[in-house]
Amino acid sequence: MRTRKQTKTAARTSSRISKRRCRPPGAVARLPHTGVDVQMTVGECALSSTTFPTFARSILSQLVQFRDSILGNTHHLTVPVGDTGRASKKKKQQQHYMYEVGRLLGLFPAYMKNPLRVSYEHYASVQDRELLVQLVHTPKCGGRFLKAHLRRLQLPLPKKYNIFPKSIRVFSPKYNCTLVFINGHLPARNFTQEALVIGMLREPYARMASAYSYLRDGAHSWNDWDTVTRDKLKRFTSISIFLKDASIRKKFLSLTRGKKHFFPQTHWLCDDQQNGLIDLPLFQEDLNGDINRLCALLGIPLVKDTDERINETLNRVELDDAAKKLVDTHWWPGESKVYHQMLSDKEQMFKRFETKLNAYAARLGAVSPPVAD
Repeated sequence: MRTRKQTKTAARTSSRISKRRCRPPGAVARLPHTGVDVQMTVGECALSSTTFPTFARSILSQLVQFRDSILGNTHHLTVPVGDTGRASKKKKQQQHYMYEVGRLLGLFPAYMKNPLRVSYEHYASVQDRELLVQLVHTPKCGGRFLKAHLRRLQLPLPKKYNIFPKSIRVFSPKYNCTLVFINGHLPARNFTQEALVIGMLREPYARMASAYSYLRDGAHSWNDWDTVTRDKLKRFTSISIFLKDASIRKKFLSLTRGKKHFFPQTHWLCDDQQNGLIDLPLFQEDLNGDINRLCALLGIPLVKDTDERINETLNRVELDDAAKKLVDTHWWPGESKVYHQMLSDKEQMFKRFETKLNAYAARLGAVSPPVAD
């Protein structure tokens, strides 16, 4: 028999294993045996399918082929599991697995009880096909301005739409498909590289000054003031003194209890070795120009010169040379190098983005593949 200590140890081990199997909101789960990445939403767990790997391979192969097929007259797929009279626990688990995978692939699944089946609905026309665009909203880089522009163009969500419910859907006449912008304060590493990934950037010193002033003094359209952080920042008479404080730096840069406004851009846009993970950078210093270049590539209306900036910071401060050195050495090491590298590669990245966009649209059957020169 187990002792009380052994029982507690086993329970803790089981809890740690179950937590590892569960993905955090916004994480990417790789569907087994397919190489397909899907973004997990709140409460969803990775579909490991270790109980029935052969069944999973067969189902996933069918669903991925069905999802990526060029549209024809048939846009429904029904996959049987077993007869209701012999519905074992395993059969019901398999049916639930089929439903969850179909939902994550955007195929509008529906349960059928007699016999146990799952029905999947394809898009009825090419215009309903969707092109996924991941928008990495780096704090204090103009992300709200871009999203406000997209929301002025957005389509209503379909009634049965249950994947990415907070996305912004915009129809592109140029590509004859719907662009689905998945947005939020999530790093690029949490997004699938199968999608188009767009990231917001800003000159590091200006971003640090903006984040400090924003959390300390607010903004023109302030509506969510964090009074605890505000009171902490009010204790510092200058931003230089704030940047020198090691304890506040450790707390604000903590990924579990820190402030996302102070997380480095390399956290949002790069991997652990500070290699960029985005397809296209949009720079806050030329926000209107970069957004309009993006809109022109996507075939959607441009930003108007009369559109007002959103969430502009009040009482902007300036960093002296000593403060800039602290940013480079203590707060965001390597960030200036990454920023200037992406800035110098901007034109090449726009060209590569356009090539990838055309290739993805062609895969959807919305446009023909571009002809090589």
